[in-house]
Amino acid sequence: HGAVAQLGERLLCKEDVRGSNPLSSIFSLGRWSVKIYNYTVVLEPLSEGGYNVMVPAIPEICTFGETREEAKAMAKDAIQCYIESAIKANEPVPEDKEPSIERIAVNIQHAEDPAYHRTPGYCESC
Repeated sequence: HGAVAQLGERLLCKEDVRGSNPLSSIFSLGRWSVKIYNYTVVLEPLSEGGYNVMVPAIPEICTFGETREEAKAMAKDAIQCYIESAIKANEPVPEDKEPSIERIAVNIQHAEDPAYHRTPGYCESC
C-alpha cells in the first residue's frame, strides 16, 4: 500500500514569487523572499525494496529512494528543481492535488474455464 505524505519546500527568490498555490506562504528576508510550497506525495513501497515517489500535482515527477527518508528527500529535490524551472520560465507553479486512493475489484475469468470463450463481451485480445 502506498503512503501519502505532505512535503513543504522552501525556495529563495530575488523578488516576490507569484503563484496561486493556496498552501504556500511568503516570508521576506531583506531583498530575498522565502516561499514555502506544500505538495502531497505518494510513497509506493517496492517488493525489491525502496520506494517509488509520485507527486500528483506534478505528474512529470517520479523518483525513488532506498528508505522513506531518502525517497522524501529525493521528492523535495525534484519538486524544488521543477518549481525553480517553472519560475525562471515564467510558467505557473502547479497547485497541490490531494489524491483519492481507493481499492477496486476486478473479476477475471480464467481461460481454463470452458465458459470463458462463450461469455459475451470477453476480452478477445486475451
